[in-house]
Amino acid sequence: MDRPGAHADYSVIGTARNGWSRTPVAPHEVKDSDVVYVGGVETSVKVAASMGFIRPSAVGGYEDAGGSLGKPEATTVAPEDPDRGGEEVDMTERGGFEALEDVEARGILEEVTSVASTDDVHAAINEVVDQGGLSEKSIGRMAASMGITEEEAADKLERLNAGYTAQRNKVLEAEGIADEVADQFWHWAATMRAREGADALRKQFTNGNLDGFRGLAREFYRDALPATSPEVIVQAAEDSGMDAWVTREGRIILDIPGHGQLEYNSALNSGIIGTPRFQ
Repeated sequence: MDRPGAHADYSVIGTARNGWSRTPVAPHEVKDSDVVYVGGVETSVKVAASMGFIRPSAVGGYEDAGGSLGKPEATTVAPEDPDRGGEEVDMTERGGFEALEDVEARGILEEVTSVASTDDVHAAINEVVDQGGLSEKSIGRMAASMGITEEEAADKLERLNAGYTAQRNKVLEAEGIADEVADQFWHWAATMRAREGADALRKQFTNGNLDGFRGLAREFYRDALPATSPEVIVQAAEDSGMDAWVTREGRIILDIPGHGQLEYNSALNSGIIGTPRFQ
């Protein structure tokens, strides 16, 4: 059986994008840490090469293993997506990737990833995830790569981190994590879901994927908040025009127009209510 994509009618290396910022990368500049699409599936350049789809080029970077396959010149769009009727899809929609909305932060990210080594980027991500910030040594390496002073590098990296924080907070707010609930969420995540929280942060940094935070927010609303602060749920329900109360056994009951009286978790899990303001 042929490998998926072995006879693809498009250039695999033509789909190359920076592994961190997801901006298009010219074939002669492609690195192992960048990503390509094989048969519509995202994978790293290193993996694609090990599978024989691409190979190192004599002029630098990589090339298609069978030579240029020509269709399409896919530096801005991915191969056709069979799930969308053959429509060409912007590759940033794939794999859960969400670009930074902060234009300045996005520019800094592209600057950093274009000059820093893969090892330095990985080391920086691990420090932020595991220690909550960058060491002076990492800032020094980044400064040297960027050709600026350590103070300038620290300022840029701080602004980049602010962009990531804003992106993360926006996603969490959409899941109902805001105001006084946010403090409870972060305390719960740090004490009860530290590993999952670290994984979610690492995925945001490496893949632009924030689904880990969405999952944590939903778990918090489903399991943690009803046990620790049922009054918050009752108040939110009442603010939305529902009657709500806590039974002697500790169950939260909602009187939902059109559905009658339902236990909170049943209504949440069935999709009758959502976490943000129950709407």
